[in-house]
Amino acid sequence: MRELSKNPERPALSVVTITYNDPVGLARTLDSLLELYSSSNGQMEVLVQDGLSSGELGGLQQSYGDWVEFKSEADNGIYDAMNRGLIRTRGSYIWFLNGGDESTIKQWRDLAELLATDPGSMVLGAYWLDLGLSRVLRLPRRMSYIWHALPTSHQAILYPGDCARSTLYDTRYKVAGDYAFTAKMSQRCGVVTTQRPFATFRVGGTSYTHAEVIASEASHVQAHILQLGRVPRTISRILHLASRIRRRLLAKPQPERTS
Repeated sequence: MRELSKNPERPALSVVTITYNDPVGLARTLDSLLELYSSSNGQMEVLVQDGLSSGELGGLQQSYGDWVEFKSEADNGIYDAMNRGLIRTRGSYIWFLNGGDESTIKQWRDLAELLATDPGSMVLGAYWLDLGLSRVLRLPRRMSYIWHALPTSHQAILYPGDCARSTLYDTRYKVAGDYAFTAKMSQRCGVVTTQRPFATFRVGGTSYTHAEVIASEASHVQAHILQLGRVPRTISRILHLASRIRRRLLAKPQPERTS
């Protein structure tokens, strides 16, 4: 049993983990948070929002004890689930670390320093991209990069709690809801950037399997939230296309050398 103390009424940080039928990934995420939570002295809450997984969630609940708050209910997709988790939060900051993602921050003092830098601002961090046989460190870009895409991974952004809870995710988006959400937040609060890695996540998620849909929905965000004109939206579409072509080329097996 991994029993730890309960959370205070107003924690500094709420970690929201969305999961569905992935007990192995969920356990990996929770294991990565254990040391951070233990060192937080009650300043952190961990909320799991499950989409009615079949079978194995009950066993995980018993294993991790009451330092993780589980809720399992039907939802209408990933962004509806994220809203459901977000509404449950009490923290001054929100961190979405979904099932399978891993925290690379282990000591609360390191995170507390970041949260205290400019209270009420978004915090953009770096992240590790797990390629299977190797890892690649991706540093955050400036917030101005939001004209084209997220300046860093969704898993490497700490959102101001009150602002996030009043913004929520637009469930009309299928795969670019995090981009729309962050674009709205960028218009409502300041930004702090750090090169400290926040998380590790594996290649193969939505951003890799639905790249064309992301480009289309990103164009909608740029037009209706960021109010960009036709020229920058066209440039962004070209950049998305180039990125898709590059990924496909890298994914193709290389021919064997004959000499």
